[in-house]
Amino acid sequence: FGRSVFGFFTPGPPSSSEQGSPTPGTTAPLSLRFAGVDRTYLLHVPGGYDRSKRYPLMISYHGNGGTGEGQERKTGFDSVADLNGFFVAYPDSNPNYGNGKEWQFSGTNSDVDFTNALLEAIRSAYSIDATSIYVSGFSEGGGMAQAFACASAEKIAGMANYLLVIVGFMALMAIVVAGVLLILSVDESLKDKAKNIVKTSIVALIVVLVSYAL
Repeated sequence: FGRSVFGFFTPGPPSSSEQGSPTPGTTAPLSLRFAGVDRTYLLHVPGGYDRSKRYPLMISYHGNGGTGEGQERKTGFDSVADLNGFFVAYPDSNPNYGNGKEWQFSGTNSDVDFTNALLEAIRSAYSIDATSIYVSGFSEGGGMAQAFACASAEKIAGMANYLLVIVGFMALMAIVVAGVLLILSVDESLKDKAKNIVKTSIVALIVVLVSYAL
């Protein structure tokens, strides 16, 4: 993550959502009152945190049916954050929206609005570099990262999206096509290639399913 001497937010005292905040090198569950709902999230403070310096921030969104805690485990960002000196926030979706574990991309009090409020809460409590804010997400969380990037492009330095749904769909289609070749083809070399495609695609599907289960 890059550092810049311009565009910094001056850190203020911790907001009510940051009471009992994590110590450097640890992660803690926090909450933020937004649109009448206590929204929860995990915040990781990098090891060696020094308020006299400015730090990048990554917001990482879980997939549909997931949680911030699960996203923390999936990504392994905490150790990377300690090594490279950046904050990571893992928000939970609105428990009162949809199935309680999905993201609201648009509309009144959407998760784009919530993310803006979350950014303000973290920036008011910690020394964050306003030019080094990033968003990322897994599956539907990747869509949430995209939604925020589109709506608030001026506030972020970059985004990353990990859509296993697409990978799983492609693997499934490859199995279907290769299966047809195995049944209809009389060319043994083509059948061997189809068998290899099926094996590789099955492995890919297993990886997708395991990733969702973690």
